[in-house]
Amino acid sequence: MQLRLEHLPITPRARILSATDDEVRLAVDGLVCNICAGRVQAALARLPGVAAAECSLESGEARVRLADPRAEVDWIGAVESTVILPRVRRWLTWVWDGVRRG
Repeated sequence: MQLRLEHLPITPRARILSATDDEVRLAVDGLVCNICAGRVQAALARLPGVAAAECSLESGEARVRLADPRAEVDWIGAVESTVILPRVRRWLTWVWDGVRRG
């Protein structure tokens, strides 16, 4: 299993990079391991109007192929709901930000 421990103090967030009638591309910050990427991929695949989804730990991106581009979807909420131990991750983010500020 590939780990990116340097991402542990980053609260996972997503933002839309591009969107067409066929595909949505998301940047996903804070992925720590392949399990995280798999959870994001599964959450996106379960959304209404989605034909397929993939998420890459290496690139930090998710791509979603759409079956119904008219479906209203909360892409950001779907990704951020997959966070394992969200309170711990938020606390680590808070501590890390304090350390970086000095």
